Amino acid sequence: MTPTSMFKFEASKAGEEQIFVCIQTEGTATVEQDSRQCILRTGDMTLLDTSRAFHMDFRDEMAQLVLQVPRALFRKQVGALERLTATVVPAQNPLGRITKQFITSLARDFELFAPIVAQRLSEQALDMVVMAFASLADDGHARKTSVTRSMLAHRGRAFIEANLRSAWLSPGDVAEHLGISKRYLSTIFAGDGQSVERFIRQRRLQKCARDLADRGQAIRPISDIAFGWGFNNLTHFGQSFKAVYGATPREYRKQALQRGIAVAQDVDN
Repeated sequence: MTPTSMFKFEASKAGEEQIFVCIQTEGTATVEQDSRQCILRTGDMTLLDTSRAFHMDFRDEMAQLVLQVPRALFRKQVGALERLTATVVPAQNPLGRITKQFITSLARDFELFAPIVAQRLSEQALDMVVMAFASLADDGHARKTSVTRSMLAHRGRAFIEANLRSAWLSPGDVAEHLGISKRYLSTIFAGDGQSVERFIRQRRLQKCARDLADRGQAIRPISDIAFGWGFNNLTHFGQSFKAVYGATPREYRKQALQRGIAVAQDVDN
């Protein structure tokens, strides 16, 4: 981009809304959205929401790496997006640094990956971005503005995702990680219309469904998949799986592979 330039973006039309994850790779830029303004320096990262107008000002040569994420998907992860736009994950933030390195490498080699692998890596990139911005809640500045329920909910979900394989994962573990009571944790998840236990079970079932439909794991024992994702009772796993997917794990695997599905859709609901 050329020196002394301003980029103004009007709100997107419905159906085109994206979140821009902007990583400053060279130079500096000033961005503004939602009555906030921040300065991006090399290595910094910020978010911009195309559902609302924003503008960017840069007076020297600069470059950015921009990751586009469907707004609905991002909002499902963090909730109140307007609290995050035009805020900065600085270059020295450890989670931010790892996230930027991962996204930079992914952008460079993305076309080399098979579609299935690329999809999984993209999901991982989104998780890392969300965790990087959630880490701001641990900074003194963010404490002054208070930690929102949506951010606590995300941090709780991120902890669950990282520990799904543990058969002993419990709401108490999540609450302890967040430094809140189990009662308050239940209140936070109830705001999304679910319980902590239900979310854990749902994510485990989704991971199992994905692996059952993966041709690369076609000969892997079903019990190994179930135990690998934290289930410790095969009868309970089979009953829960059938209640959600309308088929036993064995039937589901057979049907999925016959249809030629390599990986089951792994959607966070």
